[in-house]
Amino acid sequence: DTVMTFAAETDLSVWQRIVGTLHGLRRLVDGPARERFTALAATLLAPAYDRLGPLPVEGESDRDAELRAVLFGALGTLAEDSDVRQRAADLHRAHLADRTSVDPALAAAAAGVLADVGEAADYEAFLTRFQDAADPQEEQRYLYLLADFEDPGLFARTLALTLTDQVRSQNAPYVIRRALTNRERGADAWAWLTEHGDEAN
Repeated sequence: DTVMTFAAETDLSVWQRIVGTLHGLRRLVDGPARERFTALAATLLAPAYDRLGPLPVEGESDRDAELRAVLFGALGTLAEDSDVRQRAADLHRAHLADRTSVDPALAAAAAGVLADVGEAADYEAFLTRFQDAADPQEEQRYLYLLADFEDPGLFARTLALTLTDQVRSQNAPYVIRRALTNRERGADAWAWLTEHGDEAN
């Protein structure tokens, strides 16, 4: 009831707080409650995204560009919008082919959506991007997104990766923390951590 009163909001900071809160709530609901949650998320998010439009507009502020990305990512994850998910896959492929072809904020959001629903081929693409990143920001983005994949085998690979030289010791705790908040595999991450606690430390 509270967040629905913000449907006409245009401020980036407010939407970031709303979306962050909804992501936390999403981990708590299942069955019919999750279906209702998804529908409410779409009702809240779609009008705000439609107001901005799907593509950057000449002269718009950086905050509006970032807001578009926040809403796009939330529609693909929280609202489980199939069209947004397909567009995220297309945008990500375009970004991998040419980093200048997609707005950076939108490219990051697309990667987040794809990690939420991705399969083995997507995981391999993310892993490769992490290993061959163009800059530290991209390296960390793709590393942390590996913890969002829900396939048990892929998820286990990510956890194992944190104990290798491929992941810096200062980054590994953040990967594990993110894995612990994975909606489907968080319990697996906790079980792994209890088993490998000494190595992790």
